[in-house]
Amino acid sequence: MVYDDNDCYDKEYKSINSYKSLTQNQKIFLAYDSLEEIQEFLESLVSKSDTCSKSKIRKETNKFILSIPSSLGKVKELVFELMEKEKNLKDLVIQLIKDNKKKSEEIIQIKKELLQTKEKLHNLKHEMDMFMVEGTYYICSAINQNKCFDVKPTNQFHYLIINDFNKNSQTQKFKVKKYNEGNHCIMNYKGDRILDVYNGNNINGTKILVFHDIHKGANQCWILDKCGMYFSIKSTGCYNKAIDIPNRNLNNGIELEIWNYNGGDNQLWKFVKAE
Repeated sequence: MVYDDNDCYDKEYKSINSYKSLTQNQKIFLAYDSLEEIQEFLESLVSKSDTCSKSKIRKETNKFILSIPSSLGKVKELVFELMEKEKNLKDLVIQLIKDNKKKSEEIIQIKKELLQTKEKLHNLKHEMDMFMVEGTYYICSAINQNKCFDVKPTNQFHYLIINDFNKNSQTQKFKVKKYNEGNHCIMNYKGDRILDVYNGNNINGTKILVFHDIHKGANQCWILDKCGMYFSIKSTGCYNKAIDIPNRNLNNGIELEIWNYNGGDNQLWKFVKAE
């Protein structure tokens, strides 16, 4: 270890002229040199241990200890203090790394759980969208919600028509009932008639009856598919055919029919809960 004149270190007498004036680095250098000398002394004792008596070794040890500057203890304390701080710092860093790793794992787990919850919510929403809650509804057109399903009796059949909304009209109220998985039946308010594709005919333009003979066959079952805030009403028995307002004609009394599903607003309906 090399010191300049400003180190305030007297090598010959192993003393410190002004310990307080030393910088921290100078104190550490001093401690390092002193500790090196202690190590050398101990090594010399070990080499003499075979030839010297215990009393002589003890005497030399005491002599050496007395030769150590009193301020060296402070230097050693400083070194130990720095070592302890370094150890504490390392422990802190290790703990922080562990904590961060733990937090990272917790965050990953939370994200995983959030994704799983989001997926469950998505699936639940999809199920809710695909399942119309049973109840009584006014079924209104997406073109104009003041136009809704109604019934037109004739001598031969009761036809499903479009008409001005009238909440006091019992013929504009329809009961939706789940029949089986993915299929619903739509009945009049009294529950004695059901929406029916006439003769189960799969031809575009086939009229829809509000029929008295309830058998819940494929031509009397409907698939309600969610489209935003509306639903399409597709026939179970007629592939890809939906209830349709012909030519988007909203004149009162227009008879509704089935037509190839195209997603137009004349094939979309809003189910408004009836009081």
